[in-house]
Amino acid sequence: MKKLLYSILLVSTFAFVIGCNKINPTTATITVRGEDKQPLANVPVTLNATPGDNSKKAAYKPLTDINLVSGSDGKVTYDFSSMYKSGQAGAGVIDIFATKIIGSDTLEGISHVNLEPQKNNEAIVTLVKKISQN
Repeated sequence: MKKLLYSILLVSTFAFVIGCNKINPTTATITVRGEDKQPLANVPVTLNATPGDNSKKAAYKPLTDINLVSGSDGKVTYDFSSMYKSGQAGAGVIDIFATKIIGSDTLEGISHVNLEPQKNNEAIVTLVKKISQN
């Protein structure tokens, strides 16, 4: 009888510990701002990444062209949780491209965000006036 109770207690404890392992989302929050450091709304933002090591490219599907638009606070957020498994080590690097046309001016910004699993990863992309190359 004691062995049965001990076994039930052990299994219950194990199930409780496993059930309490909460997985936090892996997200990226990007703030789009102008040269004056003020947030810019309604800016199209593209996130893109491919593995840097050519030997691994066949094993991983590249992340291409996730298109978002910044909100009134200049921020966009994307959830990358589906790309990560619990306990996975390592991070990914996501390229950020943003462009906005204001009148006859084109503003552009390029940045990147280092993704760490189960965290909200933040980056800032600053838009500057594109200089035409005539």
